[in-house]
Amino acid sequence: MNTDTLVNVIVSLFVGLIVWWGGFRFFRGTGKKLRLFVSVLVAGMALIFPDIGRIVGFIGLFGVLALEVWYNKNKKDFSYSQLTYEGGGIRRGLLPVEVGALYSLEPSTLFVLGLVEIFQKGFVAGTNVRGGGLIVGLDKDFQTSREILSPKLRRENRQEAAYQKKMLLTPSEDVLLEIFGQNNGKSLGEYSIQPWIDVLNRSVITKLSGYDKVETQGYYKEFIAHRLKGIVAGYFNPQDYIGWMILSRHLGDKNDQIALQLLKKTRPSWLQEGENFLDWLNLVSSVSW
Repeated sequence: MNTDTLVNVIVSLFVGLIVWWGGFRFFRGTGKKLRLFVSVLVAGMALIFPDIGRIVGFIGLFGVLALEVWYNKNKKDFSYSQLTYEGGGIRRGLLPVEVGALYSLEPSTLFVLGLVEIFQKGFVAGTNVRGGGLIVGLDKDFQTSREILSPKLRRENRQEAAYQKKMLLTPSEDVLLEIFGQNNGKSLGEYSIQPWIDVLNRSVITKLSGYDKVETQGYYKEFIAHRLKGIVAGYFNPQDYIGWMILSRHLGDKNDQIALQLLKKTRPSWLQEGENFLDWLNLVSSVSW
């Protein structure tokens, strides 16, 4: 390789590096594939046309230096702006019962959503009807916590049981299990679930802190609509979206009839033999708070 060829190769590599770094600064680290493609393309052109490559390299060098000066001068302003306007937008990752609390649904409706959620997770074993009432029993892995006197140790015991099931036990769910444990053998409606409602509402307020309530509500309506249509089309397993179906019915949105038809066809694995799911939901709602 002669000297001129070597110089041309070095210049083309330099030009490619200049283009890549200038794109990195200008687009703030985004568009990696596009930046790589453009930098290789320009480097190749500089290798084929050395004179043009030198001019591009000279102009590009001054352009990148100017961009660096501008970037470092405004770096503090960017950082301050990010801290000032951080937050807002949509709060994702909420459970159906938490979205229900976000919409300030009735306690009886929230209880249905919360109860279905812990049934889905396997934290409660089943329900027994007695004299028109309904008794919720804890799963056997959670029943041992009733024998522990210390509230802290009971919580730790329940958390360990949930961990063994590979399920997340939220603070509000833990309170609900504690209420069931303290009222073992009593029918729904014979004891208060207000402590659970209070913890649920506080939890939702905390999770929503810094986010936009209206945008979040709109997001979950769209989320429910998308999932319901996906279930109808066969893309999603209805067993995974039972809580969202129930929530859609109580929000009274345009998809509530789709949700109703899906609920008629859905039978949760934890439902007892001979029970109809819609009848079960109505019973829980009628005998609870």
